[in-house]
Amino acid sequence: MRFYDLIFLAFSTLVRYPLRTLMLLIATSIGVMAVILLTAVGEGARDYITGEFRDMGTNLLIVIPGKNETSGGGSPADLAGVAPRDLTVEDAISLRQIEAIKNIAPIVIGETPAQFNGLERSVPIIGTTPSFLAVRKWEMATGNFLPGVTLDRSPPVCVIGKEVESELFGKNKAIGQWLRVGDRRCGVYRYYWDRRKSSRN
Repeated sequence: MRFYDLIFLAFSTLVRYPLRTLMLLIATSIGVMAVILLTAVGEGARDYITGEFRDMGTNLLIVIPGKNETSGGGSPADLAGVAPRDLTVEDAISLRQIEAIKNIAPIVIGETPAQFNGLERSVPIIGTTPSFLAVRKWEMATGNFLPGVTLDRSPPVCVIGKEVESELFGKNKAIGQWLRVGDRRCGVYRYYWDRRKSSRN
């Protein structure tokens, strides 16, 4: 059978069975669209994960509290994130004595109410030191970060985000004001910073 005959037979079959032809076209379109969507989602997820690791850096080591023994299956304490011993400021000071460590930034993460002039909102809290920016390769969007302090002694100051500044201070000047965070008072040293400015630009 010649090529022309094959083309004619295929075309006549398509015309003779229009419903079957339509269903075939729809099924083919759905299949192609599904492949394109899955490929796009996979590429997006890969780019996101790669970007997160790129932002962290290849020479960053994160230490979390834990125990030095291994057991099978895990325990309820492991699942709940409970460690037998917390890391302390003394641990950070000890790590700083290691010559291979260029910067160290101990952090404490939590969430607590912040209050100013009768206004209150729940805010995420990161307690850390000025070297945090260098460790994470972040940059301030406005102003400077925390003042230079030692690990065992630091003034009660804080850096707030733009949303907190807008909701609690409104049109008032935030820098220099005293903000109650939980059961403590801290002075607003600088405000709003862009954690990804250094890596995205």
